[in-house]
Amino acid sequence: MRIASIDIGTNTILLLIAEVTKKDERLYLESIFQKQYIPRIGRNTDSSGLIQEKAFSDCEQILNEYKILAEKYDCQNIIATGTSALRDANNKDEFIKHQFNKTGIRISILSGEEEAQCTFKGALTNIFDDNKYCVIDIGGGSTEISHGTNNELQFHKSINIGAVRVTERFFTKLPISDNSFKDAISFIHENINILSENNFSDSKFIAVAGTATTLAKIDLKLSLFNYELIENYKLKLESINNSINHLKTLTLSEIEAIPYITKGRSDVILAGALILKEILTFLSVYVVNVNTKGLRFGTSLREANKLFFNSLDN
Repeated sequence: MRIASIDIGTNTILLLIAEVTKKDERLYLESIFQKQYIPRIGRNTDSSGLIQEKAFSDCEQILNEYKILAEKYDCQNIIATGTSALRDANNKDEFIKHQFNKTGIRISILSGEEEAQCTFKGALTNIFDDNKYCVIDIGGGSTEISHGTNNELQFHKSINIGAVRVTERFFTKLPISDNSFKDAISFIHENINILSENNFSDSKFIAVAGTATTLAKIDLKLSLFNYELIENYKLKLESINNSINHLKTLTLSEIEAIPYITKGRSDVILAGALILKEILTFLSVYVVNVNTKGLRFGTSLREANKLFFNSLDN
């Protein structure tokens, strides 16, 4: 079965075309093709409560391109999910209707808990052991933390701190002031205290999404994305802190000149790195494994579960 999964986030719109096969009552996923754009449809949604007009046309254009790619790769299903920005937007219904009318693609909005669950499953794609994992997904508008084993998800929370949200609230001028930096840390701490409800000991920590992969690229001095080097890269807390201390002294143009940071992430990488650092510090974790999978892999597996097993849970 071939599935096209589209992840419409606050900052990015990602496409995964995957082949999902069933063997011994398990689902195996092979990535066939991936593509990303960084249109930031959630720009100013935190302050205005609205998806801006330009985002309507930007998303429409990207979805139509992804639809053509899905047809080219003979996908039996196209699924599209929206996350934090669409959860927050007061004009979400108008946005979804517009995209359906213009592209024929129907967007479903995931709750924060659904996003955390799917991200966990996606990060553990093709892993079937009984080890405990904690998956951290730092997005543009929110951060999802999920913890458990393949068979039992014990904890999953969506927290309204994301790289775009923190940037728009605290880091509008670069380099940032000491007060803005302190205010951002206080805001992050207020939101991650909920993590004290769970015991994360004896777990392997995984970080997915653009913040983690960008920090790995910085560490590895990679101008281009290299899956083999980035997947399972051990990102140290000390290294994240070093990147933060450097980035917070730079202007936006100086950050944009760093070849390891993808265009569209330059202004938000500092906030994303700070969120990851504060979460790891709060949990007394000093190394996290970078994972290139995540939500779109999880939604593909969820769709395949419905078709193979008539279930959302396997």
